Amino acid sequence: MSIRFEPVTTLQTILRENIETNFTTNEAGENVPTTRSVFVTDTISTTRMQPVQLQDEQEVAIEQIAQDILDDHDDGGGLFSDALEEQALADFLSDGPALRDFVLARGGSLDDIAAVASAVIDRLDDDNGNLFSRSDRAQVLRKLALAPDADLPASPSVDEARAYLAFHPPLSNDPHQWTSPQRAAFDVLGNAFGTIHSAMHTEWHRVNGAGGTQGPGSGLAFLDFHREMMLAFSDFAGIPFPTGWDPNSTVPPELRAPSTTNPRITSDTSTTRPNWLSVGGGGDAQGNLDFGATVTIDGQVFGALEDFQNPDQLGRALGETPYHSSVHSQIGGVMATFGSPQDPAFYLWHGHIDALIDEWLATPNGQAWANANPNSELFTVSGMHG
Repeated sequence: MSIRFEPVTTLQTILRENIETNFTTNEAGENVPTTRSVFVTDTISTTRMQPVQLQDEQEVAIEQIAQDILDDHDDGGGLFSDALEEQALADFLSDGPALRDFVLARGGSLDDIAAVASAVIDRLDDDNGNLFSRSDRAQVLRKLALAPDADLPASPSVDEARAYLAFHPPLSNDPHQWTSPQRAAFDVLGNAFGTIHSAMHTEWHRVNGAGGTQGPGSGLAFLDFHREMMLAFSDFAGIPFPTGWDPNSTVPPELRAPSTTNPRITSDTSTTRPNWLSVGGGGDAQGNLDFGATVTIDGQVFGALEDFQNPDQLGRALGETPYHSSVHSQIGGVMATFGSPQDPAFYLWHGHIDALIDEWLATPNGQAWANANPNSELFTVSGMHG
């Protein structure tokens, strides 16, 4: 007989350290991203139910259930990447005791645990042949250890916030349409993810400037990097990042400023689209005043979103005008620094920026560019996650 908790916690710690080391140090010794695997990392749960003693054969069987869940739903090797499969299994073994202790303490069997696992898997199936969505993948095994009817605690941990959203996912891409507990959980996860990745984000901007401001290539680099980071946040939080926030509105009050020593200037933002960021050139009059009705990149004038011939031009337009910096500057505080991912408002604003990419990709020029560049990181990054 043995108790599983300590060996599992040690395993997960090693996995996180290896992934972060590979990510944060390149060949020149610089603290910059070298692989995407860092975004699969996760915080280690510090909340545990009291363990029960399990027979060795029970432990082996439970681990096999976890592995079988992965194998049975791997869709021919396309569903889980190797790194994600390792992390998912580690998550199950780390969080799983809460589920198995609950079942076994009430006279249940290993078959009952497997039945619960299957029920969760079935619940996540969207009935369209895509068994798991992008955000479900990293969370599916974690859900096996959580209670679906639990309320969000007053001061939730990262695990509790993630668990709440796992069973109470927002139904709108606009955070203003979410419930107050959903926004409170999102606040915890945004701050936690930003704290983990703030140094990496700061280093990227130290090398690349504000983004899209260093000539040809800098616009695409800006869009690639932040799209990857937003998809990584989605995996971390377990829900799709919101793309429907209106930057001419407010940051919901549950999404709190991360610092009292460097507070926000305001949570009311007033950024509207100019003609060059609108399909058909039908932008807002105030947006035209603030950012110009047209934008010029390398001598070429753009007056509508569909005029951009490639995402580099779009990224440079966002960076060379004040558009990208506008909401960062208006909110102020941490949001106005390269440590901005620590402010949950970052994920609202960059969700909007990411939505602009998809709007452009849907235009004729965007579709033509996509067909000519199928291996662009704008797609390979997205494909990793969903």
